[in-house]
Amino acid sequence: MLIVSTFEHTLQLELALAELEQIGISKESLLVVAMDPFDKTTTSPAHQAEDLKVRGFEVGMAVATGVGVIGASIGFQFQWGPIVWGLIYALAGFLIGYGAVWLIRVRKGGRPATRSPRRPQPELAVIVHCSESRSEEVRHILWHYRAISVGIAAEPASS
Repeated sequence: MLIVSTFEHTLQLELALAELEQIGISKESLLVVAMDPFDKTTTSPAHQAEDLKVRGFEVGMAVATGVGVIGASIGFQFQWGPIVWGLIYALAGFLIGYGAVWLIRVRKGGRPATRSPRRPQPELAVIVHCSESRSEEVRHILWHYRAISVGIAAEPASS
């Protein structure tokens, strides 16, 4: 039976492997594979264009909200009233925000304006080959040491 699990590269993984060896799972029955993180350099131009549109929309809506509030506030002094002037200012604010993102991208030489999220820890896949009678014990150990996921695969049939 094959048990496949994923871990972040932490001390928990090392402790899980040590405990598996202590219960009699040999090193030859363990396989640990480092997974490559997503490579942002392989994104296609379609993804970059979509990112620009999403980023531009987000910034445009934020600026539209702020400018729309200001427009509604000063709209009390104009003939059409605060609602109409708030909408006019919101539209202008959206165009300013979206245009600013577009101009920044053009000045950066076409690179997409992306967020920089917290870099996740690299993941590792752990594959354990064991008998069916030990599978529950092995799964329990993997879950105990905070595996991200655990799956079971039946032994492949030899031909």
